[in-house]
Amino acid sequence: MKEDMVQINSQDGMLEGRLAWPASAEQEVPCVILLHPWGAWDMDGSHHADMSLDNQPVRMFLQIRDAIVDEGIAVLRYNSRFIPASNDSAMNYQRRTFSGLVEDACAAVDLVRNTDGIQAEAVWLLGISLGTEVAIAASEKAPSLKGLILMSTIGENYLYRRYYMDVERKLQWLWEQQLIEKDGAVKVEALRELALPRWGWWDNLEDELQTLESASYEQIASILKSHHDKNLARDLQFGNEEAPSEFWQEWISNEPAYKRITPFTGQICIIQASDDNATPIREAYLLKNALKDRSNVSFTVFDQLGHIFSPRRGDARRTYGPIASEVLSFLAHYLEENN
Repeated sequence: MKEDMVQINSQDGMLEGRLAWPASAEQEVPCVILLHPWGAWDMDGSHHADMSLDNQPVRMFLQIRDAIVDEGIAVLRYNSRFIPASNDSAMNYQRRTFSGLVEDACAAVDLVRNTDGIQAEAVWLLGISLGTEVAIAASEKAPSLKGLILMSTIGENYLYRRYYMDVERKLQWLWEQQLIEKDGAVKVEALRELALPRWGWWDNLEDELQTLESASYEQIASILKSHHDKNLARDLQFGNEEAPSEFWQEWISNEPAYKRITPFTGQICIIQASDDNATPIREAYLLKNALKDRSNVSFTVFDQLGHIFSPRRGDARRTYGPIASEVLSFLAHYLEENN
C-alpha cells in the first residue's frame, strides 16, 4: 500500500487528506471516501484510549482503510472541518455547518474522479453516524455514485434524535438497570450511585436529580424533558461549544434521511449494531423500510456491538472502538462482491 497526501478544496477552505492505493494497482481501481461521525475527527478517525475496548488509542479510519485496500480498492480519508484549519478560532467555529460537511464530501468526490488511476464510475461514500446523513445529502449533489455504505445509520430528523438522546435513552437506562419499582417510584439513591454504566452519554445527572429524596418515573421524565427543551432552545438561538446556532438550525430543517435516500439508485449497504445507544437500530429500520422494494440494498445487524462497532467492557461500559474484526471482514467482502 502507498499513500498520497491530498488537499480537499471545499467552498470555504482546504482540508488535508490522504489517498491510499492498493499495492498492486496496475489498472484503474474503485475508491471509497470515508465520512466522519459527529465531532472534531482527524483523518485517521482517532479516539482516546480511555474510551476504547482495549485501552489503546482508536484509529478507526485506518482500520477501515487497511481492510478495504487489501481488496484492491483505494481509500480517501481527510480531516473533518471541525478540526481547526487556521489560528482564527472564530472562523474555525463558523465553518462548522452541515452544508459545509456535505460540500466537503462532494469536493472529495470531485477530487478522486479527477485522479488518474481511479474508476470515476466506481466511487463510494462510507459514512459513520453523522457521516451517513452527510453521505445521503451528498448523493443528491454528486451524481452517479457507485454506492453508499451507512454504518450506525441516522434515519430520522435531528429533532427526533435529540429527544431520544436527551430523554428516551436515559429513561430506557432506568428500566435496564432495574431502578424503577412496581409502583413507578425510582430508586434515586441507587441512581446517583450507579455512575459507571451511564458513562459516555449521561455522565452528569441533572441538578434536580442530585438532590431529590424520592421521585417517580414520570417526575424524572418531566425533568429530562424540561432540560431538553431548555438546552435545545439555547443551541438554536446561541449555539454551544460544539457548533454555532446555524449548524443546529440547518440540521433540524433537513428532511429525514429515510426520505432523502429514496431517489438514490446506486448500491446501498446498511450496517448497524444492536447495542448502539447513539443511533438506535430503529433508525436503520426506517431506511430499510423505505427501501424495501429495492434489490440492491443490503441490511446487516451485528449483535452486542455499540456505536463504533465494539462490544462493552466487562464492567458494562460502552466502548468507542476499535471496530470489531467481523465488521471489517464483512465490509471488505461486501465491497469485493459489489465492485
